[in-house]
Amino acid sequence: MTNNHVGETGLGLHLKTTTQLAEGLRMVVGLREDHVDMRMTAAVQPLNSGHAQDSMASPKLALIFGPWARTEFFVAAGRGFHSNDARGVIDKIDPTTGDAASPVPALVAARGSEVGLRTEAIPGLQSSLSLWRLDSDSEIIYSADSAIGSTEPNGASKRYGVEWNNHYHGLDWLWIDADLAWTHARYAQQDANGSPGDLIPNAIPKVARVGVSVRDLGPWAGMLELRYFSAYPLTQDGTLTAPSALVANLRLERSITASADLSLDVLNLFNRKYYDIAYEQDFQAYASSAAVPSGVTVHPGEPRQLRLTLRWKF
Repeated sequence: MTNNHVGETGLGLHLKTTTQLAEGLRMVVGLREDHVDMRMTAAVQPLNSGHAQDSMASPKLALIFGPWARTEFFVAAGRGFHSNDARGVIDKIDPTTGDAASPVPALVAARGSEVGLRTEAIPGLQSSLSLWRLDSDSEIIYSADSAIGSTEPNGASKRYGVEWNNHYHGLDWLWIDADLAWTHARYAQQDANGSPGDLIPNAIPKVARVGVSVRDLGPWAGMLELRYFSAYPLTQDGTLTAPSALVANLRLERSITASADLSLDVLNLFNRKYYDIAYEQDFQAYASSAAVPSGVTVHPGEPRQLRLTLRWKF
């Protein structure tokens, strides 16, 4: 059991400059400096009270070629970071085991790069395609079996993937968006974190979104949106997975006056069953029961819902 009061302050400064090196070639250089200050007062384990701070510089560089035929190409690289839970940074005693804790840095570096293109060669269509890679010095994983039920740091990771984004507005009354992404996410070392395998729990490999909007048809407007999430691992060895999900949402809207409109949202239009959240957890049905190892805990997605909204502008 743990009970902590945490105060955290973050400061960041970002500088960016763009230079036209030649016709059809420009360079963007950026630098971000971040500082975080963490303070924690532990009510249950006073030894865990303390203070930590960290700073990190993140340089970035991009080269953009073009545009030619309404198309430009880009190459970019840079450094970023993620922050760790203040408890993992400051704790001296592990509240789950009672053993000495292994502190982690407040800020963890990541290095990324991408190459791609942006184009408006097709009238009415804005499209971008990028290939990217991201190497992080550590991963943050939700640990439901921890006594504090929070996140814990894990080993270094490597990701690469493809993103394709499209926005079509070829007609005055029609908008179409189609975004797709594929990601290959793995720990940098096989059997990292004392567990078999190299899969990163809850890292979704494929996502997609398609939206069709109709506007300015007299007083009427509407939108249909489809969202897809592929199956994804819940354990490092892939023995537990969460199923894929496909959810549709519909909105119909009608203007009543110049200052009022009425809208109807139908969420989960086809009333599909899916998991909004899923994670691996050794759980107990009640206090005196035996723990069920390698179980899956889920928060189910909401069933079909109707929401009627009257909006008044004044």
